[in-house]
Amino acid sequence: TLDLELGWHSLRQKEFSQAQERARECLERARQLRSQDLLDDALHLLGVVESVFDNRGSNIIRAVSALQQALDGVREKQRTLMVRWMLASLGRLYGDLGKEGVARHYYHEELALSDRLKDRVPTVFWGTFKKEAIRRVFRNETGPHKRAARIQREAVD
Repeated sequence: TLDLELGWHSLRQKEFSQAQERARECLERARQLRSQDLLDDALHLLGVVESVFDNRGSNIIRAVSALQQALDGVREKQRTLMVRWMLASLGRLYGDLGKEGVARHYYHEELALSDRLKDRVPTVFWGTFKKEAIRRVFRNETGPHKRAARIQREAVD
């Protein structure tokens, strides 16, 4: 929905309360419509918003719960690309928390899934797709994500 896209936009603009509000509106709408796909997408947004360290109102327990619920939902529906995004989000969150073993587990799973997706991606895009699978979350390896980026690199090597 548009609210979901506006929520991601708000997050990129570091307007965390607005992004959180959009995610909660999408959650409510998904429940009213009984749309599991929309519910999973809204939980993903909420989990990412809650896990951002710059977000002073972040709640890590809520973030893990939302992301895990979303991961379970997209796995059940076999939404493979969304599974990959959830794995990356959980890896990043655990990496930021210093839980290297758990983060590495999620990164290995994401990379294995990306390798299985290779046959579904046109050859011309595969290099970009794989590179994006490995580094997508950590374009900037400074600040609070530096540790998570190091763990992700180690998981790939």
